[in-house]
Amino acid sequence: EFGPDARDGGGDGWQGGFGGAVMFWLCEIDWQALATLVAGLAAVIGAVVVGLRQTHILNRQAEIEEQSLKFNLFEKRFSVFTRVERYLIELMKEDFPTAHAIEQEFLIALGAARFLFTHDVPEALNEIWKRKCEFHALKREMQGNLTTLGAYVEGQTQKQLDASLWFDSRLRSLPGLFDEIRVGTVGHQVNFSI
Repeated sequence: EFGPDARDGGGDGWQGGFGGAVMFWLCEIDWQALATLVAGLAAVIGAVVVGLRQTHILNRQAEIEEQSLKFNLFEKRFSVFTRVERYLIELMKEDFPTAHAIEQEFLIALGAARFLFTHDVPEALNEIWKRKCEFHALKREMQGNLTTLGAYVEGQTQKQLDASLWFDSRLRSLPGLFDEIRVGTVGHQVNFSI
């Protein structure tokens, strides 16, 4: 049905049936329309490829941003850890009271810990601050007794030793308290367990 010659096998030597129909169809094609169709298909395929590539790039950028946020959180948490560690070391020194700047840094870390850690860390830091205030009061009382009485009151030196041992135990257990900031590496990629 593609022309009179296609039915009876006559004409330009074409054989009837499917082969003849295809040859007739190829001759009758509007090549401009075919070129438009091919160009349209290429554009669609190109758009899909570009879209997939952009999706991959966006996913990778999201991964990089996530890693960046985790690293920034790690740095802030580690800063709190080092301030607390420095403060506890300062509390262990004989020339109590602590340096004002180090105490200020501890108080900044105490405030920041409320936003950066679960409730365990801020509670522990509050306890350190409370014990430090008690220790400071004990040291002043001891100094006053030594000045006025010439000696410490019974039990004060034991309280001082107990307080020093408590601060020492907190210093030793500090890495366990701050276990939320541990970092592990796999190859070149850094994984943060936050």
